[in-house]
Formats: sequence, C-alpha cells, structure tokens
Amino acid sequence: METVKISGDRITLQLLSKEDLELWIKDQAELSGKLGLGIDADPLDDDLRRVFMTKIDNMERDPGSEVYYSYFAIVLKNTIIGTIGSKGMPNINESIEVGYGIAGSCSNKGYTTEALRLFCDYFFQNHDIESVIAESHKRNIPSQKVLTKNGFEVIDEGEYQLWELVNPGV
Repeated sequence: METVKISGDRITLQLLSKEDLELWIKDQAELSGKLGLGIDADPLDDDLRRVFMTKIDNMERDPGSEVYYSYFAIVLKNTIIGTIGSKGMPNINESIEVGYGIAGSCSNKGYTTEALRLFCDYFFQNHDIESVIAESHKRNIPSQKVLTKNGFEVIDEGEYQLWELVNPGV
C-alpha cells in the first residue's frame, strides 16, 4: 500500500492500511502503538463498525484501491482526532463521496474544515476526480458549515442535503 500523508497548517491526514482499520476495531491501544500516535476519537458504534468492516472487505477484494476505501486519520499533534475518507471508487462521472467524523473534544475548532480542504485538494490534484460529493442531514448545521467553508454547494435537498464541490481545474 502506498504511504500517503498530507500536511496542512495544523493537521496531517495519514492514510490507514487495512491492518490499521482491523486494529482500530479490535484494539485501539495496539493501533496507537503501531502508529506511534495517541487516539482521541469517539468509540465505534455498531453502524461505524459495519462501515469499517465493509471498507476492509472492499480493500481485500480490490488491492491497490486503499485510497478510495480506507480512511485517512486526522492527526493533530501526534493524536488521531478523527477520520475522513471516500465512500468508494469514483462513479461514472469521476466523483467520489466523502464521509468524515471528528472527536467531540475537537469540534468547532476548524479541524474538520481543514481536513476536508486537504482531502479534496489531494484527490483533485492526484486522482483526476471531477467532483467531491457529501451528504448532510438538514439539521446537521456544523457539517453544513464545514461544507460551505470549503466551497461546496447544495445540489439536492430533502431530509438530507446533497452537496458538491467541483474540481476547479476541470
């Protein structure tokens, strides 16, 4: 697996391997030791555990596609504070959907906004992605603020809003 680290002003995004995701599920202390990083992320609930398992299954079926199926750890001062990642391979329009989460202790400090900017810039510059899509519940105001600050625009509304950021180089 290629090593991908993306540095920003305050945070770094570090691509997690399949083995890292497996350890995240089984033993966060061992993952912390392996990566040499602390972990200040909210515990995995059953839904997120299933998402991790699906990502692991996809990476096993499609070796070399980790950048699309895994998560990037959001790292602040040698501590993982959240994750951000693509929800899968690009669609026919060369778009990917992003998902992200941050520890409650790190909310409202701009870290998610910076992580999303780094994530989008990386994919636009390195993977010929034409747009990044995000979905946000209409009552999830903090996520909407993150998306707006990164230039995303609402393209469909309902109980969930669908947002899009078009690659400025396209």
